[in-house]
Amino acid sequence: MRPSTALVALLATAILTAAPAASAQPGVAAPIAPPSSVEGPPPPRTPLPKARPGAYRPAAAFFLTLGATTGWIAAAENGAFGGNRAVAVATLAVAPAAGRWYVGQLGVIGMGLRAGGTLLFIAGVEHGEGDGTKILAGGALLLTGVFYDLVGAPAAAMRQNQRRWAATPTALASPRGTLTPGLAVAGAF
Repeated sequence: MRPSTALVALLATAILTAAPAASAQPGVAAPIAPPSSVEGPPPPRTPLPKARPGAYRPAAAFFLTLGATTGWIAAAENGAFGGNRAVAVATLAVAPAAGRWYVGQLGVIGMGLRAGGTLLFIAGVEHGEGDGTKILAGGALLLTGVFYDLVGAPAAAMRQNQRRWAATPTALASPRGTLTPGLAVAGAF
C-alpha cells in the first residue's frame, strides 16, 4: 500500500467512526436511542426526599408540651404523687418544657414561671386561712408559664429549622506544610 492510499484509508476510517449517523433529510438530527438501550439497565429509582435530618416539627413540639401538661393534671387527679408535694411541684415545673426539650432548648423561662407560681401558690395556701393574693398571683404565674411553652415551643421549632449550624474539629495546613488543629464552622443563620 502506498503512503497516500494508507493516509486516505486512515482518514476515511476516522471520518466514518466520528461522524453522526446519516439522516435522510439534511438538517434533521439523527434519532437518539433511549439511555436504557445505550448504557445498560436504567438507574434505580431514588425515593422521594425525606425531611432533612434534624428538622423539627412545630406540631410535635406543641403536642409534647400539651401532653406533658395534661399528663401532669391527670396524674395529680389520680393521686400518682402520693401526697408528695415536692414531686408534684417539681413535675409541674418541668413537664410542660417537653416541647422545648424536643427542639434542643432548656425551657428555663417557662420552668421558672411555673416554679415561682407554684411556690407562691403553696405559700398562699400554707397560711392556714389562705392568702388570696398569693394564691391568685401564683396561679397566674403558673398558667403564664404553661401558656408560654404551649405557644413558644412550636415557634422555637420553626426558628431551629431556620438556624442550622455545625462546628467540627479539623486539620488545617500551615504555610510550612504541617498540620495544625482547627475548627470548621458552617451554617445558616
